[in-house]
Formats: sequence, C-alpha cells, structure tokens
Amino acid sequence: MFLSFSKYQAAGNDFIIIDDRAGSFPSEKDQFIHNLCHRRFGIGADGLLLLQTSSIASFRIRIFNSDGKEVAMCGNGMRCFVHYLGTLGFREQPFVVETMHETILCQIEGDKISIKLDKPIVFHWGIELQTDNQSLEVFVVHTGVPHAVIFVDDLDHVDVQGLGRKIRNHTLFAPHGVNVNFAKMGSDGSVHVRTYERGVEGETYSCGTGAAAVALTVSQKCNLLGPIRIIPFSKHFLEVHVSEASSGGKELELIGYAASVFEGRVAVDQFL
Repeated sequence: MFLSFSKYQAAGNDFIIIDDRAGSFPSEKDQFIHNLCHRRFGIGADGLLLLQTSSIASFRIRIFNSDGKEVAMCGNGMRCFVHYLGTLGFREQPFVVETMHETILCQIEGDKISIKLDKPIVFHWGIELQTDNQSLEVFVVHTGVPHAVIFVDDLDHVDVQGLGRKIRNHTLFAPHGVNVNFAKMGSDGSVHVRTYERGVEGETYSCGTGAAAVALTVSQKCNLLGPIRIIPFSKHFLEVHVSEASSGGKELELIGYAASVFEGRVAVDQFL
C-alpha cells in the first residue's frame, strides 16, 4: 500500500502533511511516524501534520513531532497547513482550524500566512536556574506549548544542543519538559533566536511558537507592543504582533511565509 504526502517548510521548519480526512492513518503508531520523519531512512521532517474533518471547525489538524508523539500546537506547522489547504482549493477567510485543545483563526495575506495564537500563559518569570555550574535567568511562557526563553550575549557560540538538552530535561519542567529558546537583541530591534525543540530533541531551523514566546518576553521586558521581528537560525524572519487583549492579558499573531517543497508517495510497509 502506498501513502501520498506533501512536504512543506516554513522558515526552515519542515513538515510532512497527509490528507487523512478518511481517518485511515495509523496515528497511534509512534514508531511509524518517527520512521517517516527520519532524515536518513525516511522522508525527513521536524514533524508530521494530519488534515482531518472537524465537528466544530472547518478543518482539524493533528500535529506530531518527529519522535512520533502528538503535541498541541505548532506555529510554523499551522502556516504550512493553511498553505496546503489553499493548494487543495479551499478559499475561505479566515480558516478556522481545530487543534488538540482549541480552535485557531488563520488568514492568507498575499504570500504570507497569519496565525492568531491562543492567549499566552506565563509560567515562570525571570527565575534563576542552575545548570552546568552557571546561573541562568529564565522566562517560561506557554504559547500553545511551553517555552523557556534565555537571553545570551553570544548566540553564535551558545551550546544549543548540550545546554538546551539539559534545560529541556530540568527537574523544574518535569515530567514533560520544555522547549528552549536562546535569544539576543539586535541593534536594529530585531531578535535573533536559536531553539532546541523537545520531540525533535535537537536544534531546529525555526520554531513558530518559540518565536511567539520570545516576542512576548521581549514585549514584557521592554514594554513594547506591535510587530516584533524574530530572526531564527534559518535567517528567514518571522513577525509577531503583540497586542492587548480586550479581556486582559496579551494576544499574539504569528506571521510568515510557508512553501511547498515536493509531493510523493511512500510504501507504507517499509516504515511500519
């Protein structure tokens, strides 16, 4: 049996997208998803997205990291998903997409796609974290998934893999862990970011919810509203609009491009 798929990327964060409106994809098989995402023996991706039908929205998305585990939200994945819906011929604006815990409004704006994230939650603000015999100031916010934000002086030489893994698995964030974003303010007001993603268990070229978490932290620390430009490891910038919510707190809108890379078919049996 063959499985058809589309390969997408947004700011270098890449995904396999599968039309599962028939509900036949074996989503309970973690290893199968992991094998599809493997960069040596599979299609290769940071994650896998399923298009399914929804009883409460226009569409339902299910999001899996490359380890095969399902997660609640992925900002870059959502933008790829909306682009994919456009290629299928859907034209409604805005798109209303059901995720694991909520519904998200998404809009195609020219060559960019905007995602209105759910209201962020601050878990920890400016706490001191001890690791590797050093003390780090950490800001932890939930922008669909939990993110730790750490400001550094030398982003080029920070040990994203080693230090990121230790913070991701720190006992403070047990049992599920946290994504880790190392950030540095640029002279032009933009923010450069490198991200260690749980589920991928390594550095990715970009992370949409991570960009939103960094933007929220910068907004709070520097008393800024409006668009904040985030430049991830891929150098393909993202824009995050931070505004005051009418019900209190902040609202976040993530804007950036998404692109189709290729389409194909794989023999299911060789990945099971």
